[in-house]
Amino acid sequence: MSVLLSIIIPAYNAQDYLSNALSSIDSIDDSVEIVIINDGSTDNTLKIALEWKIKYPQITIVNQLNVGLAQTRNTAIRIAKGAYLMFLDPDDKYENKAISSVITCIEKEKPDLIIYDVQDYDVAKKKVVKITHHGKLPKNAGAVYWNKVYKKELFDGLEAPKGHLFEDTAIIPAVVAQARKVILVNEVHYTYNVGRNDSIMSKNWGKNFEDKIFALEYLNKLSNKLKYSEQIKVQDYLIANVVFTLRFQKNLNLMTFSQIMALCDLGKTSIELLKIKNVGLVKYMIYWSIITSGRYYAKFIK
Repeated sequence: MSVLLSIIIPAYNAQDYLSNALSSIDSIDDSVEIVIINDGSTDNTLKIALEWKIKYPQITIVNQLNVGLAQTRNTAIRIAKGAYLMFLDPDDKYENKAISSVITCIEKEKPDLIIYDVQDYDVAKKKVVKITHHGKLPKNAGAVYWNKVYKKELFDGLEAPKGHLFEDTAIIPAVVAQARKVILVNEVHYTYNVGRNDSIMSKNWGKNFEDKIFALEYLNKLSNKLKYSEQIKVQDYLIANVVFTLRFQKNLNLMTFSQIMALCDLGKTSIELLKIKNVGLVKYMIYWSIITSGRYYAKFIK
């Protein structure tokens, strides 16, 4: 039996969470492959993964030196045998028989992309604090790996950049832009845990903005590999992301002159490529206004 679905789990020092994540996979048979990449963990992550493999031979384990999340996912995508891919972070979990639902959808609809709803669970407050209905979001439906099911071929020729935060921002919009048939599942199938004190996203805002700009510039270059209609979708995401960052004073206060100017330059390139016909006159004028204001502010603080 050929593998229909590969579930990719990048794991680094995940001994406290991994079993819970694996237990949330409601359907494990010969059509489902689980790929666990142990990214140089120094705890019992590998031991736990091996114990699960004894029970479920459908689990593939790769043990490697620590190379970071982006390269780990790149490796997993290359070796995955499934026609479709899902991504599960080891400290999160699936909900409401997600795998069974996804397999039924794949067999019936044969889509390029499936997008399902996500709930944010605050581990400190021990409650769900947000539910995101991705069918109501823009076309990119969130530049994250884990709220979607992808036909594997969408990743052909595309890799996330290594050694930076926001690696999903750098690639996922380009992957999503290629999808022709997209199915929206209006049910929560993923719990994303928030509120952990060890989150790398809360420790160094200067580094965060630097990496975010790098990711957007990388995505801009990546879009050159796509067809024109797909490039327009990526540029639409880029300009929205740039404008969203620039429009808040608290972000500007945390950025340097060069970071603000880099975002403004990227936004200028995107809006010139999109033209009025692809975004509408009102949005076009708003985008230009925010980018121009960002330039003035950068010169003011220089």
